[in-house]
This record gives sequence, structure tokens and C-alpha cells, in this order.
Amino acid sequence: RILASQLAEISVLDAAGLGVTRLDGLEFAINLETLNLAKGDFVAADLERLQPRSFGALPGDDVGIDGVYQDANTFDAGMKQLRNLAIDFNDRLTDVSSLQNLPELRRLSFD
Repeated sequence: RILASQLAEISVLDAAGLGVTRLDGLEFAINLETLNLAKGDFVAADLERLQPRSFGALPGDDVGIDGVYQDANTFDAGMKQLRNLAIDFNDRLTDVSSLQNLPELRRLSFD
């Protein structure tokens, strides 16, 4: 079991060649600057998890995005600081338009 607070401490993650199929939970690695997901097997919808956003304190809602319980506190999710992303050699990935919402992204490798 990996806690969100532990994910927040990671700045570089190399999962190339590990066949990553889902990105669930990766949105809590909020301090990632470099991410290598080459040779993964995920779809464009999974990339949306990387988009910066906040969880919590949605007016009038008990449960928000992805079934996350909403309380009085908000916390960051997504990758505001991601600068380098490799998503090469993923045959199922055809649309990367959601990456335009990553404000610090400087290098993208997508073959």
C-alpha cells in the first residue's frame, strides 16, 4: 500500500517497459517532474488523471469526482510540475490532447 503523501515525495518515476495499464493514483504524485511510461498499455482517458486539479469541498456534494468523499479540506492532485513525459510505444494511445493542460510540460516523447 502506497499513501498519497508518499507519492507526493517522488520527483522522478521511470516505469518504462513495465506494461503500465492504468494510471489510477498517479495523480497524487503531485511533485513529479519526470515521468517515463514508455511501452505502457493505457488509453487517452488515463492521461486525464495527470491534469492539475483540487479535491474536496465541493458545495452541495458528498461525493465528487471518481467517488472521492468531499470534506472541508481541499488538496492538490495532478501534475502541475511535470516537465518531461515519455509515453512512447503505446499502441492504444492515440490522443494526447489532455496534455495541453500540463503547465510546465517542456518535453514530450510520443512515438
